[in-house]
Amino acid sequence: MGAPLVVPAPVAPTAATSRIASIDLMRGAVMVLMAIDHVRVYSGLPAGGPAAGSFFTRWVTHFVAPAFILGGWLKYL
Repeated sequence: MGAPLVVPAPVAPTAATSRIASIDLMRGAVMVLMAIDHVRVYSGLPAGGPAAGSFFTRWVTHFVAPAFILGGWLKYL
């Protein structure tokens, strides 16, 4: 009928790569702020926004955008 099915033995997990939690947390917060800003853009609200909250998220995203680049560079320093 054919050769029996051979299942390979499970491979032992390798050592987890070390990640810096603070950089991951910072980049996650930046992604949340950017997502809020992008939702605002695609919903049709003006750049300044009618409310202080939408103005604040737009203003903050200008300062946190470099965190993507710096977060990647800090990993190698």
